[in-house]
Order: sequence, then structure tokens, then C-alpha cells
Amino acid sequence: MTREQIMALLNKTSTHEAELRSVDQERELTYFKVMECKERNEKRLSEIMELKDCKVITCKKCDYTWHAQSDLCKQKGHKVTHHVATKRFFRCRECYTRFVLYQPYPTKPCSNCRSTNIVRVSMKEERKGLKTPCENMKALAVGPFKEADI
Repeated sequence: MTREQIMALLNKTSTHEAELRSVDQERELTYFKVMECKERNEKRLSEIMELKDCKVITCKKCDYTWHAQSDLCKQKGHKVTHHVATKRFFRCRECYTRFVLYQPYPTKPCSNCRSTNIVRVSMKEERKGLKTPCENMKALAVGPFKEADI
């Protein structure tokens, strides 16, 4: 075979290439539709700071409030009250442990690290996406650089 014949074979395309492209485009469209829907849901959840009118149960003997009665209270036959409360989301600033409370503010320290440095957060943590080139340069900057120099 000559060089021209080899190049002609390499440049030859399939007769079904148009169908293949259309199938690929359909797959891309469905993928991006699903991803847009997920992103909308994530954004909505990252804006929610509290959920109002959640049905909760409080055990007066254990001083315990949660969305379900604890097994210990069930076994001991404690009297519980059913009521409605607001669900709030918090995070420990020291160990980043997230937790849910039905009170306006935490009254006890973090169960993981015993810290009282607690901050209120949204229902879902906002995802940390890709950084812009400028942010990457700021992160890599070492030395006596000022932010205006970058």
C-alpha cells in the first residue's frame, strides 16, 4: 500500500456517523437536564436555614426532643408529648460536625469535641466547586505578595 492509500483509509468516515452523533447529542441533553435539576435542588437546599412545623416528640422525664420517640423511653414507658417545632441546622466550628436541633440555639456543647463554638448553617452544605484561575493563584502565592499584586 502506498502512503496516499493509507491516508485515504485513515480519513474515511463511517456511513452511520450522523446517527452516532445524534445519539451522542441525545445522551448529552438528558445528562445535562438531570444535572441541572440536581443543581437546582442543591441550591434550594443550601438556602434553607430552618424547617417550620415539624412534628416532634418530647419526653419530659428524659428532657429529650426528637422526631421519633427513643427506644429507652419506649421500653421504660415514659409519658411523651407530641407537638410542632422548628428544625434548625448547626455546625461545630472546631470539628465541622453537623447536627439538628429543635431549639432556637444549642444549649449543650458539641458531642464530638465538646466545643461551644457553634454556628448556624443551611440544610445542605454548599458544594465547593472549581476555583477560578485567580483564586488558584491566590492559594499558590507564597511570599510577600499583596492581593493587588496578583
